[in-house]
Amino acid sequence: VAVFLAGSKVAQANLLLEATTPELLLYVKDPLRGILFDQALPGVVSLAGSELTLSAQPYHFANESFLQKTLTYAWLLDGKAVSGPNAGSGVLTLRQSGAGQGQSSLSVELQNTDTYKFFQIATKKIRILFGAQTSGGSAFGI
Repeated sequence: VAVFLAGSKVAQANLLLEATTPELLLYVKDPLRGILFDQALPGVVSLAGSELTLSAQPYHFANESFLQKTLTYAWLLDGKAVSGPNAGSGVLTLRQSGAGQGQSSLSVELQNTDTYKFFQIATKKIRILFGAQTSGGSAFGI
C-alpha cells in the first residue's frame, strides 16, 4: 500500500499473507454450556460417562464455503463409517453400549467440495478409552 499526498509518496507499507494448511480440531460439546472451546481434545480421550458429544471445528477453510454448504464431514469409528443426526454439520455423539472396556479409534475428515477449493481438506484422529481402559474392540452404540 502506498499513500500519496499532492503527488508525493508520504507512506508505504507491505504485508505478506502466507497460505495456511486447513486444520480440524475436536472439542467437547456440553449439553448445557455448548462447545467448550477452551481446550481442543488431545490425541487420547477417556470416556468419563456413558456419552460424549464431539464437535469438529475447521480452521483455515474458505468462509464462503460455510455459507454455500460445500463442506462435507466423514466420521470413522474403528475404520467404519458412522453417522448421527448432526454428523453432517460436524457434531457426533458417542454412547457406550453395555459394560465393555477398551479403546476405539475415531477420525473425522472435512472436505471442501467446491470445485475451485477441492484441495481444502483436513483430518483429525483420536483414540477413545472407555471402561477400565484396556485394549479391545468398539463398544459404542451410535
